[in-house]
Amino acid sequence: AYAQIYQLEQQSQSELDVSHLRAKMFNINDSGRMILSEEINPDSNHLTDVLIYTSSGNKTSVYRAKTVDVTNPSPITPSVILHSGTGYTLRHQGTDDSERVYRNLTLDLKPLNLSVDAKRKAKSVIALIRSADPADYAEVQWRESRGVNAFLMALLAISLSRVKPRQGRFSTLLPLT
Repeated sequence: AYAQIYQLEQQSQSELDVSHLRAKMFNINDSGRMILSEEINPDSNHLTDVLIYTSSGNKTSVYRAKTVDVTNPSPITPSVILHSGTGYTLRHQGTDDSERVYRNLTLDLKPLNLSVDAKRKAKSVIALIRSADPADYAEVQWRESRGVNAFLMALLAISLSRVKPRQGRFSTLLPLT
Protein backbone atom coordinates (compact mmCIF):
# COMPACT_ATOMS: atom_id res chain seq x y z
CA ALA A 1 0.00 0.00 0.00
CA TYR A 2 2.82 2.41 0.86
CA ALA A 3 4.53 1.63 -2.44
CA GLN A 4 1.41 2.56 -4.41
CA ILE A 5 0.85 5.70 -2.32
CA TYR A 6 4.42 6.87 -2.95
CA GLN A 7 4.21 6.07 -6.65
CA LEU A 8 0.94 7.97 -7.12
CA GLU A 9 2.28 10.89 -5.10
CA GLN A 10 5.45 11.08 -7.20
CA GLN A 11 3.53 10.81 -10.47
CA SER A 12 1.18 13.62 -9.51
CA GLN A 13 4.14 15.82 -8.61
CA SER A 14 6.27 14.94 -11.62
CA GLU A 15 3.59 15.26 -14.28
CA LEU A 16 3.39 18.76 -15.65
CA ASP A 17 -0.40 18.60 -15.57
CA VAL A 18 -1.62 22.17 -15.83
CA SER A 19 -4.93 21.34 -14.12
CA HIS A 20 -3.02 20.73 -10.85
CA LEU A 21 -1.29 24.12 -10.97
CA ARG A 22 -2.83 27.11 -9.21
CA ALA A 23 -2.58 30.64 -10.55
CA LYS A 24 -0.74 33.29 -8.51
CA MET A 25 0.68 30.56 -6.22
CA PHE A 26 4.12 28.97 -5.96
CA ASN A 27 3.61 25.43 -7.33
CA ILE A 28 6.50 23.31 -6.01
CA ASN A 29 7.32 19.63 -6.43
CA ASP A 30 9.91 17.25 -4.92
CA SER A 31 12.38 17.64 -7.77
CA GLY A 32 12.99 21.28 -6.82
CA ARG A 33 10.94 22.75 -9.65
CA MET A 34 8.82 25.81 -8.89
CA ILE A 35 6.30 27.35 -11.28
CA LEU A 36 4.55 30.67 -10.71
CA SER A 37 1.97 31.86 -13.22
CA GLU A 38 -0.43 34.80 -13.35
CA GLU A 39 -3.04 32.92 -15.40
CA ILE A 40 -3.48 29.22 -16.19
CA ASN A 41 -5.66 27.75 -18.94
CA PRO A 42 -5.94 23.98 -18.30
CA ASP A 43 -7.87 23.33 -21.53
CA SER A 44 -5.07 24.51 -23.81
CA ASN A 45 -2.10 23.80 -21.45
CA HIS A 46 -1.24 27.49 -21.66
CA LEU A 47 0.25 29.68 -18.90
CA THR A 48 0.64 33.47 -18.92
CA ASP A 49 3.32 35.61 -17.22
CA VAL A 50 5.37 32.67 -15.92
CA LEU A 51 8.39 32.18 -13.68
CA ILE A 52 10.06 28.73 -13.67
CA TYR A 53 12.78 27.88 -11.15
CA THR A 54 14.76 24.63 -11.37
CA SER A 55 17.76 23.53 -9.36
CA SER A 56 20.12 20.63 -9.93
CA GLY A 57 23.45 19.55 -8.46
CA ASN A 58 25.70 22.47 -9.34
CA LYS A 59 23.42 25.00 -11.08
CA THR A 60 20.18 26.90 -10.67
CA SER A 61 18.08 28.04 -13.61
CA VAL A 62 15.42 30.74 -13.58
CA TYR A 63 13.20 31.38 -16.61
CA ARG A 64 10.80 34.27 -17.06
CA ALA A 65 8.35 34.15 -19.99
CA LYS A 66 5.29 36.04 -21.17
CA THR A 67 3.57 32.79 -22.16
CA VAL A 68 4.32 29.08 -21.82
CA ASP A 69 2.81 26.13 -23.68
CA VAL A 70 3.16 22.68 -22.13
CA THR A 71 4.06 20.37 -25.02
CA ASN A 72 4.68 17.14 -23.07
CA PRO A 73 3.25 16.76 -19.53
CA SER A 74 4.54 13.18 -19.03
CA PRO A 75 6.60 12.41 -15.91
CA ILE A 76 9.38 10.82 -18.00
CA THR A 77 10.15 13.73 -20.36
CA PRO A 78 8.26 16.88 -19.34
CA SER A 79 8.81 19.78 -21.75
CA VAL A 80 7.49 23.27 -22.36
CA ILE A 81 7.91 26.04 -24.94
CA LEU A 82 8.67 29.45 -23.47
CA HIS A 83 7.67 32.51 -25.52
CA SER A 84 9.33 35.95 -25.20
CA GLY A 85 11.41 35.91 -22.08
CA THR A 86 14.73 35.69 -20.31
CA GLY A 87 16.60 32.72 -18.85
CA TYR A 88 19.34 32.83 -16.23
CA THR A 89 21.72 30.00 -15.36
CA LEU A 90 23.58 30.43 -12.10
CA ARG A 91 26.53 28.14 -11.35
CA HIS A 92 27.09 27.33 -7.68
CA GLN A 93 30.88 27.25 -8.12
CA GLY A 94 32.77 29.72 -10.23
CA THR A 95 31.61 32.72 -12.21
CA ASP A 96 30.20 30.97 -15.29
CA ASP A 97 26.71 32.49 -14.94
CA SER A 98 24.76 33.22 -18.11
CA GLU A 99 21.75 35.16 -19.35
CA ARG A 100 19.67 34.36 -22.43
CA VAL A 101 17.00 36.46 -24.08
CA TYR A 102 14.77 34.33 -26.30
CA ARG A 103 11.73 34.51 -28.48
CA ASN A 104 10.86 30.79 -28.41
CA LEU A 105 12.72 28.32 -26.22
CA THR A 106 11.97 24.62 -25.87
CA LEU A 107 12.81 23.55 -22.33
CA ASP A 108 13.10 19.90 -21.29
CA LEU A 109 12.48 19.82 -17.55
CA LYS A 110 14.18 17.40 -15.21
CA PRO A 111 11.95 14.39 -14.45
CA LEU A 112 11.50 13.04 -10.96
CA ASN A 113 13.02 9.77 -9.86
CA LEU A 114 9.98 7.50 -9.90
CA SER A 115 11.62 4.59 -8.09
CA VAL A 116 9.64 3.40 -5.10
CA ASP A 117 12.67 1.65 -3.58
CA ALA A 118 13.87 4.86 -1.97
CA LYS A 119 10.87 4.93 0.35
CA ARG A 120 11.62 3.03 3.53
CA LYS A 121 8.03 2.20 4.51
CA ALA A 122 7.43 0.54 1.14
CA LYS A 123 10.38 -1.86 1.47
CA SER A 124 9.98 -5.45 2.57
CA VAL A 125 11.38 -6.59 5.91
CA ILE A 126 13.95 -8.79 4.15
CA ALA A 127 15.23 -5.83 2.11
CA LEU A 128 15.43 -3.71 5.26
CA ILE A 129 17.35 -6.39 7.19
CA ARG A 130 19.89 -6.79 4.36
CA SER A 131 20.48 -3.02 4.16
CA ALA A 132 23.49 -1.46 5.90
CA ASP A 133 21.67 1.86 6.41
CA PRO A 134 20.96 2.55 10.11
CA ALA A 135 17.65 4.17 9.20
CA ASP A 136 16.53 0.91 7.56
CA TYR A 137 17.49 -1.00 10.70
CA ALA A 138 15.45 1.48 12.76
CA GLU A 139 12.44 0.81 10.50
CA VAL A 140 12.81 -2.95 11.19
CA GLN A 141 12.90 -2.27 14.92
CA TRP A 142 9.81 -0.07 14.63
CA ARG A 143 7.88 -2.79 12.79
CA GLU A 144 8.92 -5.43 15.33
CA SER A 145 7.99 -3.24 18.29
CA ARG A 146 4.40 -2.74 17.06
CA GLY A 147 3.46 -6.34 17.90
CA VAL A 148 5.04 -6.20 21.35
CA ASN A 149 3.40 -2.84 21.99
CA ALA A 150 -0.05 -4.16 21.01
CA PHE A 151 0.36 -7.13 23.38
CA LEU A 152 1.42 -4.91 26.30
CA MET A 153 -1.48 -2.52 25.69
CA ALA A 154 -3.93 -5.45 25.72
CA LEU A 155 -2.53 -6.61 29.08
CA LEU A 156 -2.89 -3.08 30.44
CA ALA A 157 -6.48 -2.84 29.20
CA ILE A 158 -7.40 -6.15 30.87
CA SER A 159 -5.92 -5.02 34.19
CA LEU A 160 -7.63 -1.64 34.05
CA SER A 161 -11.00 -3.21 33.23
CA ARG A 162 -11.07 -5.19 36.50
CA VAL A 163 -12.45 -2.71 39.00
CA LYS A 164 -14.38 -3.78 42.13
CA PRO A 165 -17.71 -2.15 42.92
CA ARG A 166 -17.44 1.17 44.80
CA GLN A 167 -13.74 1.35 43.97
CA GLY A 168 -12.40 4.25 41.92
CA ARG A 169 -11.41 3.68 38.34
CA PHE A 170 -7.93 5.02 38.97
CA SER A 171 -7.06 2.88 42.01
CA THR A 172 -5.40 0.24 39.80
CA LEU A 173 -3.67 2.79 37.60
CA LEU A 174 -0.80 3.59 39.99
CA PRO A 175 0.29 -0.05 40.57
CA LEU A 176 0.08 -0.75 36.82
CA THR A 177 2.14 2.29 35.99
